[in-house]
This record gives sequence, structure tokens and C-alpha cells, in this order.
Amino acid sequence: MNLFNYHRLFNLNKIPNNRCLRTQLTFSIQLRNYSIRRKDFMFPELKEEDLEETFVRGSGPGGQAVNQTANCVVLKHKPTGIVIKCHESRSLEENRKIAKLRLEDKLDLHLHGEESYLGQIEKEERNSRKEKKNRAQKKLALKKAFKERENLD
Repeated sequence: MNLFNYHRLFNLNKIPNNRCLRTQLTFSIQLRNYSIRRKDFMFPELKEEDLEETFVRGSGPGGQAVNQTANCVVLKHKPTGIVIKCHESRSLEENRKIAKLRLEDKLDLHLHGEESYLGQIEKEERNSRKEKKNRAQKKLALKKAFKERENLD
């Protein structure tokens, strides 16, 4: 789940059946726009002495190269016991950054509950789904009233 406000660009390469011409199509999809931005939110401070960082061998698809390199990061927050394991990328540094972001989120959720960043985003999504459902019900009621008024059964 991506929680950031941005546009994602997609490139589709098509090779038509009758020709070997290659056409490129780029389009954009706007992802969810939240009123709370990650960069403006105050997360709990992560102290280096509270973190225990280990690097283990990765697993999953990728074969021998993945199984040999120790680029999977296991990050543990000693005071709370929260453990994060990250093997998203082939790069150790990128996995460390991702693991720290995830640990920030989990620690914030653990300490603040509903008032945390993830809690507030979940609350916004719940409200959005509720509003969407209410709009649909209202529209259905208006259609039903119109049919009854016009005798269109």
C-alpha cells in the first residue's frame, strides 16, 4: 500500500501484429490524495541506541543471487520489541531506509493508536467509503422516488 500523494506513470510498449513498429503509450493515474502528508506529520523519534539492526540473507524469487547476498534488513526496536523485516530491493541501503520508515509507522501506531499517521489515514478511508455509500443510497432513493412519481414500474 502506497500512502503518498503523487502520480504514477506507466509505459506500455505495444508491438502490432501486422508490423514490427513499436509504439509507446504513457498515461498517468492519480493515486489517493490524503489531507495528512507524511512529511508534515510528527513521528516518534528513533534513537540509534534503541535499534538493533541485523542483515540476513534474502529469500523469495530471484534464485541463487538472492539467496547468497545478505541484503535483507531485520530491524528491532528494543524498548517495544517491534521487529521489521525488509527485503523489498536488491540494495542494502534502500532496504535500511524502507525498514526505518516502516518501523516509524509501526512505532507511531503502537504509541498513539487512532491518532497515529496510519490510524488517521485509515479513518479518512473509512469516512470516504461511508460518504460514497451514502451518496449511492441517496441516488438510489431519488431514482426510486422518481419511478414512483412517474409510475414507471
